[in-house]
Amino acid sequence: MVTQRPAKPVSLHMLSEHERQVLELLTRGITNKEIGIRLELNPKTKARHRERIMGKLDLHSGTALVRYAITTGWIDAEVIG
Repeated sequence: MVTQRPAKPVSLHMLSEHERQVLELLTRGITNKEIGIRLELNPKTKARHRERIMGKLDLHSGTALVRYAITTGWIDAEVIG
């Protein structure tokens, strides 16, 4: 099994407040539509936040984002699902 990890250690503090909010909701399984509603973002803005998060963390999928959030302690694996 190949795991995706950031090329270098990255602090979640490098993410903007909105990017951290989007990341938290994504990792909790909240749908894109619901994230937009909760954060009052249009879909394009939400998508840009996700793209920037993935770029900053050097991750390439939603699954990799969730894995990263768990392994760094950003969220508890028990909270998911």
